[in-house]
Amino acid sequence: MKKLFYSLFALAMTAMTFTSCEDVPMPYDDPNKNPGGADTEEAVEPAGSGTAEDPYNVAAIVELVQGMEAGVESTQDYYFKGKISAITEEYSTEYGNATFYISDTGANGGTKFYVYRALYLGNKRFANGDEQIKIGDDVIVCGKVYNYNGSTPETVTGKAFLYSLNGKSAGGGGPVTGIEVTCAKAVELTNALADNASSSETYSVTGYITEVVGSVSKNQQTFWMADTKNGGKVFEAYWANLPEGVSEFKAGMKVKITGNLMKYVNANTGNVTAEMKNPVVEILEDGGGGGTPTGTEINCAKAVELTNALADGGTSSETYSVTGYITEVVGNVSKNQQTFWMADTKDGGKVFEAYWANLPDGVSEFKAGMKVKITGNLMKYVKDGNVTPEIKNATVVILEEGGGGGTPSGEVKSVSIADFNAASESNDVWYQLKGKVTNLKDGDQYGNFDLVDATGSVYVYGLLSEKGGEKKKFQELVAAKGIKEGSTITIIGNRGSYSGKIEVMNAYFVSIEDQGGGGGQETPSGLGTYEKPLSFAEAQKADNSEKPWAWVKAVIVGYVSGKTYADGAKFGADGCDTNTNIIIAGSASANNPDNCMPVQLPSGALRNGLNLKDNPSLLGKEIIIYGQLDKYFSVQGIKSPKYAEAGGNSFGTKP
Repeated sequence: MKKLFYSLFALAMTAMTFTSCEDVPMPYDDPNKNPGGADTEEAVEPAGSGTAEDPYNVAAIVELVQGMEAGVESTQDYYFKGKISAITEEYSTEYGNATFYISDTGANGGTKFYVYRALYLGNKRFANGDEQIKIGDDVIVCGKVYNYNGSTPETVTGKAFLYSLNGKSAGGGGPVTGIEVTCAKAVELTNALADNASSSETYSVTGYITEVVGSVSKNQQTFWMADTKNGGKVFEAYWANLPEGVSEFKAGMKVKITGNLMKYVNANTGNVTAEMKNPVVEILEDGGGGGTPTGTEINCAKAVELTNALADGGTSSETYSVTGYITEVVGNVSKNQQTFWMADTKDGGKVFEAYWANLPDGVSEFKAGMKVKITGNLMKYVKDGNVTPEIKNATVVILEEGGGGGTPSGEVKSVSIADFNAASESNDVWYQLKGKVTNLKDGDQYGNFDLVDATGSVYVYGLLSEKGGEKKKFQELVAAKGIKEGSTITIIGNRGSYSGKIEVMNAYFVSIEDQGGGGGQETPSGLGTYEKPLSFAEAQKADNSEKPWAWVKAVIVGYVSGKTYADGAKFGADGCDTNTNIIIAGSASANNPDNCMPVQLPSGALRNGLNLKDNPSLLGKEIIIYGQLDKYFSVQGIKSPKYAEAGGNSFGTKP
């Protein structure tokens, strides 16, 4: 009777194991396909006491965890043993851990335990690229366990390790240690790594939590830290493991995080983040939530003077509080931060920059005219010889709401572009300009372009639909007025500049005389239709000088890895390391870059649905795609596609 009970229990466990951890990929070898042993096993009696000398067997640890409250991790470490029956991830260059299943006999059916993101022998990270575990290995695992979603017994992320592998042990069980460094030193070491590479050595970075990002998930949370409480976002702890008894991380805590440094480079923006993924965290001081940081009180002019005295790229060791008025807001809010310029007077121009300043609680965005106090460390930022005095990630206190500013009053001067360029900078003097729109980017939400007349050219930074209008509404204006490349329009704005380049600031639309020509046309004649798309050969030979839109029918054959097409063209889906492009050709057997075309995958449905990294089954499949024929990777390609069909699915909006 007892054997029958355990057989039924084993079957129940099999069903439950594969309906949990939906964010974890299936093992490379499906456990149901018997990669390393029999599909089923005869039930094994629970045994062991959970110690290093007498570890639980799999039946016992499963029985223990099934009796725990769902989602609550154990208060102690348990030792349990078994044979590896399936491997989800042998090692991870990002996390330095492994994920696998164990059973009592090595069979991949029946009662199994899920060892999720555990470290290697000695409680150390797995090495990059070495085969360190394999199916059939005898292991003893030590760590905390929990009943994930009430259905899957598994280890807690980052809180388990291999105590023994085929009889070999390196001890462990104490806190993970590393080379002691500050946040600033961690950034320096990280920047020296190759893009998206991790350090081979383990480091312990000590500093203060300056900002917590998002909520707790699976007993992990992301935060930024610095060497001082108000040091801003210097180094990131990405999905750090919460210590036992701590429900969440808080700004102001002094912590030590331990793991491997990583230089993360965003493939879309090129932005670099110095970080540590899934570090072990030790809280040194609870710190509370911090309070409002303080510094030496100065005005904007003094801040510029002190900043200019720093070395190029240098940061002040002392903290300053700079008081002044916001004169211009740059860009939109991102991650509760926004950039703005400030001066000692409301119309003082762009004197000192608050770069990605933190929005105070209850404030949705910064506005021109606000009187503020920003606190942080001064920095002398130098690029292409141009110096910007700034504070990065400043804490902001709003002293006076001040209003949004930016609405003109009094006389508006109608001038040529040459006269506008020769005028002095001012947020109070308004100019009316008329010219042709050039260098307009498709889909631009902000309204950034060049305006040209017979006397010269000037850059328009953010065209609003009306006085005091809402930002990021330029495409609505385009749709309503028909603005496109070559259109002649009239606008009103202030004379400003950025990094030495003259700009029309606070600009708003007045009128349009003609819609111009060229660019933006989505259905040019002679370049195919949905019913009769261009063949691949026709698309490859088509004239792209006007960046025409076209329907193209082809086959997906690969992707481009890296920055050059000739060296980076890869045929197949194995090892695909990008989701931003694919390669198409006239036949599935194409393997010569000269006979193929790269296709850009913009963020959203097309990228998610067509990239081979996440959708390898699309390799060799026919695709119908609607996009612009243009140079991409310096060769004939398709950019900014809006719609595609492949593998029986459609992506994007069909024109």
